Amino acid sequence: MNTLIIEALDCVPFLDGKTNVVSCIHWRVNGTDGTSNVTTYGSETLTYEPIEKYISYESLTEEQIVTWLKKSMGDRFSDIEKIINKLLNELVTPSIVTLELPWK
Repeated sequence: MNTLIIEALDCVPFLDGKTNVVSCIHWRVNGTDGTSNVTTYGSETLTYEPIEKYISYESLTEEQIVTWLKKSMGDRFSDIEKIINKLLNELVTPSIVTLELPWK
């Protein structure tokens, strides 16, 4: 199971007559299979769209930020989830292992 966590938001204090406009989303995805855990962290710079309905910083919800993040990242977000799942599978069933030298 993968869990997306919004870690922080960078904002432009004043832009186009608006205050605290979100410009970058810092995120983390935690993946677990119940036994093993994998985490990845990243940030996504948003493209400012002046025609988009402005939402004041104080009124933003996590759901809105997640929507913006996934829209901005597009297929890259689902690729990250696939990589996390692959890493979890690799922890459970490694494709390569390092063994002790046979002569020791």
